[in-house]
Amino acid sequence: MHNPFFVLGLDPGAGRSEIERQGAKLLALLAAGSPQARRFSGPGGNEFERSDSSVRAAMAELRDPVRRLRHEWWFGRLGG
Repeated sequence: MHNPFFVLGLDPGAGRSEIERQGAKLLALLAAGSPQARRFSGPGGNEFERSDSSVRAAMAELRDPVRRLRHEWWFGRLGG
């Protein structure tokens, strides 16, 4: 799985409400068929495919404090 912060286009400083808003926004854009919402950039500028299931999974990961901490650490290691 890709780091949830990259999937959502957020940095580790994002609060819970910001994560929920961004997730809802991306889900709406994906449902509307937005081509921009289908791609996201990861470390080094690599492009990846985003889907509604990847957005939901990213939000679920970041809702759990222990899993979120792990992703924050990896985000830093990946150069986020």
